[in-house]
Amino acid sequence: MNSKFLSVFLLFMVVDLYSCANDADDDRVVRPVKQSDTEISKFFDTALPPFKTSSTFFVGEETNRCVIINAYDDLASISADKTDLPVVDYTNCSLVIGQVILPTSFYKIARKELIRIDKTYHLKLWIEPYSENSSWQAISHLYFWDFYPKLETNNIILDVVLTDKISIK
Repeated sequence: MNSKFLSVFLLFMVVDLYSCANDADDDRVVRPVKQSDTEISKFFDTALPPFKTSSTFFVGEETNRCVIINAYDDLASISADKTDLPVVDYTNCSLVIGQVILPTSFYKIARKELIRIDKTYHLKLWIEPYSENSSWQAISHLYFWDFYPKLETNNIILDVVLTDKISIK
């Protein structure tokens, strides 16, 4: 009888520990917030198209990059074309924006997750092809952006997972 009680007690302890560990992980995930100003969203959808090639948005080298924006001047400092940049109220939000350089233009972001670990944010992108048979050999920029609740630091690490298979959802 004591052995059954002990087994059930240990099972509840393991379930409770697992539950706490998952709660801790959930606390680290930062969820995007919807931008209420449709003109701002329209600007980023046009300037940083996720599904077609455009001229580079960023000043500087052609590399994978990810930046946290907390002010208009931050955005202007990275933008190749400073005309018509949107005026965003960054009081309660931060913009996470970036690009991934790919060997073809037939890729999309399947999943995106921003996680806070200590004083650094980690943006993980899962990138996959549109279809198994797509191939157009040209370097392309895959842009991404989202607004998040105000982020505490500008430290961010970009982690890209590139697959050659389409995920089944």
